[in-house]
Amino acid sequence: MKERRTQLIGIAVVAALAVAFAVQSSGLTYPSYVFPRAAISVVLVLCAINAYFAARGKPMAEGMAARTRHRLTPAVAIGAGATILYVVGVNVLGFYVSTFVFLALLYNWFSGREFPPLPKLLARIAGAAAATALIYLVFAKVLLVQTPRGFLM
Repeated sequence: MKERRTQLIGIAVVAALAVAFAVQSSGLTYPSYVFPRAAISVVLVLCAINAYFAARGKPMAEGMAARTRHRLTPAVAIGAGATILYVVGVNVLGFYVSTFVFLALLYNWFSGREFPPLPKLLARIAGAAAATALIYLVFAKVLLVQTPRGFLM
């Protein structure tokens, strides 16, 4: 029973984040709104499917995820909290700065909770920088999409 409640809480958190993203992206015009609305729709459908299986008491995943389900709850909480801070950060610091910080923190959190040695830390920061640079190239240079600048930028 407790496991089912935990699953439903996690699903509710993800659904709430999707709805918050939908509200934030409601001011977009065509064609800018197509991808966010499609992604939100997919997330909400997956949440509904997972909520159905969780309410019926059936496992949502097999294999490693099913065996380590009790360890996923803190990861969901950390990921949800980081995502909320990221959304706020995008509005304050801008898209690219917030994306870099978000990726660097999550790479470090999910790669191991102990403080890594300097070479591993630099590799994780370099990975976040490379991913952010790739996102910049795709959105700003190829697709010519204006990303949020933030209040401080």
